[in-house]
Amino acid sequence: MPVKGIHVERDFMNTEDTDWLLWKDNMIMQHIIDAIPDLVWLKSIDGVYMSCNKRFEQFFGAKKDEIVGKTDYDFVEKDLADFFRHNDMMAVELGRPRTNEETLKFNVDGHTEIVETIKTPIYNDQQSPIAILGIARDITMRKTAENALKEMNSLLEEKVEERTEDLKQAKELAEQANEAKTSFIAHMSHEIRTPINAIIGMNYLMGLTELNKTQKDYTDKIGASSEQLRGIVSDILDFSKIEARQTELELIDFNIKKIINNVISLHQEHAFEKGLSFKGFIDKKIPDYLIGDPLRVGQIIGNLVSNAIKFTNEGGVELTATMKQEVDGRNEVIISVKDTGIGLTQCHKDKIFNAFQQADSSISRLYGGTGLGLVICKELVKMMGGTILVESEYQVGSEFKVIIPFSKSPKVDQTIEDYYELPRLDCHQPIMVVEDNELNQQLIKEIIEERGGKVLLVNNGEAAVQMLQDGCIPGMILMDVHMPVMDGVEATSRIRAIEIVDSIPIVGLSADATVDTKRRLIEAGMDDYIAKPIQVEGMIKTIKHWLK
Repeated sequence: MPVKGIHVERDFMNTEDTDWLLWKDNMIMQHIIDAIPDLVWLKSIDGVYMSCNKRFEQFFGAKKDEIVGKTDYDFVEKDLADFFRHNDMMAVELGRPRTNEETLKFNVDGHTEIVETIKTPIYNDQQSPIAILGIARDITMRKTAENALKEMNSLLEEKVEERTEDLKQAKELAEQANEAKTSFIAHMSHEIRTPINAIIGMNYLMGLTELNKTQKDYTDKIGASSEQLRGIVSDILDFSKIEARQTELELIDFNIKKIINNVISLHQEHAFEKGLSFKGFIDKKIPDYLIGDPLRVGQIIGNLVSNAIKFTNEGGVELTATMKQEVDGRNEVIISVKDTGIGLTQCHKDKIFNAFQQADSSISRLYGGTGLGLVICKELVKMMGGTILVESEYQVGSEFKVIIPFSKSPKVDQTIEDYYELPRLDCHQPIMVVEDNELNQQLIKEIIEERGGKVLLVNNGEAAVQMLQDGCIPGMILMDVHMPVMDGVEATSRIRAIEIVDSIPIVGLSADATVDTKRRLIEAGMDDYIAKPIQVEGMIKTIKHWLK
């Protein structure tokens, strides 16, 4: 196998060779070598200098004639000469050019240079090494730049580490602040929702009694104001959860036709009171059941309808639901809410999906509201993979379109249940209501009893656990979360450890309506969750479901 290197046809060691003498004395070749800005030299295999250029002369501080025939040991200290000799022999042993870096002090003026040296073995026709050619190039400026770059990189890395640590601390502080904010909102939600729950519930119960015309008017206005207050609190809580990325969507079977009918039933009376027409159309192509989050879908549609009625004084509102052709098992449902209300200018359209903003400052004074409804709708629609669009003409009307893709459910529905036809709660066993607030006890008890159910009131979780251990077997348990003595979470965990009642349905009650709370309650062993303020229809249906 041939050895890599420079090959010559004559033995350079034979100084009597005519060709070698001719090459040695060739002035043109010497001038060329001298013109090279690098250090160039030629050594015999035993380390004796055979030739060099002008640049190399500066290194040793001697003329070429003074260098030829001598070794490194004649010009530099032994340690450096050993270093040069070691690198020479490494190139010979490798049988190919070898590169290394060296720092050289030039005897001509005492300056130093960092050089990159290439040493190449030279072979004769018999593939025997006979000499070593050396070339050294000044790389001082390059190394200086590299070192400066390394220093800069090191400095940047330190800055990045410092910045990363600063960002880490800022992130931790932001997370702590967010947790504190979430905790505060949850706490305030509980504190605000609890009295609202009592107001709405008691007003509902009062509406079931015999009232004169004036009293009925009062209860209706109390109910409307309470619902408005509940809506404001819910909007703020929903927005905070969305902002904190704590909102989660359910993926369950639901009937969108029922949801639309419920929205129509809920809002048509308000529309008629304002002298507005309210039309609804549902495309028969829409499947009975889709897969998604029915609560959030109802919230979106209800918000759009509520806005349409609020901002329309003449004409009417039209709610339609159509479906695009099914593609890959997905159904794009298009919900359109059209009104003949105040409309929007282009400037207004650019702002209505921003938080805490309405079309203009006069809107909040004339119509009220937090300015969060459309922001919440937009974010929920986005989470569902859909889009929300608006077309509007000032003083003519607006049309909001929501386009959401849903997967089709295999479930088939034959009838559409009337949401407001509340079921009876007739049962051989009582519903245990674990609640420390006397007002809430009375409210829940009377609502359940009005629908034919029986109620067993218990003041705290510890008392409930004791009654169940003593043999009490209710049909189900409504468990308040925040109670003195023993809270609902711990009580549920203990109840699940009592074998005889471990399968009894437990439904949580709390004004803390965050996703984390719901998850925590389910993990503790609860089967479901009812948020306060209590919606009578929703609570009755939930109880009926678990009584089955």
